[in-house]
Amino acid sequence: MASALTILLLSCWLPGQSGVSGQLFAPGPSISASPSEVIALGGAVTIRCQCRCEARRLFLYKGGIEIWKLDTAGDGVEFTIPSARREDGGAYSCRPCSGSEPPNWSDPSDIVRIVVV
Repeated sequence: MASALTILLLSCWLPGQSGVSGQLFAPGPSISASPSEVIALGGAVTIRCQCRCEARRLFLYKGGIEIWKLDTAGDGVEFTIPSARREDGGAYSCRPCSGSEPPNWSDPSDIVRIVVV
């Protein structure tokens, strides 16, 4: 049976051998819509993805499909729909990615549901 010291040493050494830093990459990002999640046809909505992480790029998904990506210049990015159409309604989420090689991905955000009326 391995001693507690051996297990502790291996848990510190193995992540470095696999290329993983041993640090948690990030808490998941947050997502919000402004001025509201319900917008009038032709109205504007801004979807903001925010992450207190080391992300270099944030990806926006609609219905689980990547639709937009932006490099970050701080702790978040904004995606604007200037004139909403019915097909712009749906479930949006975002996911940050580090700039390292190989890239580190955070968990996706919760979903914000945009409704166009």
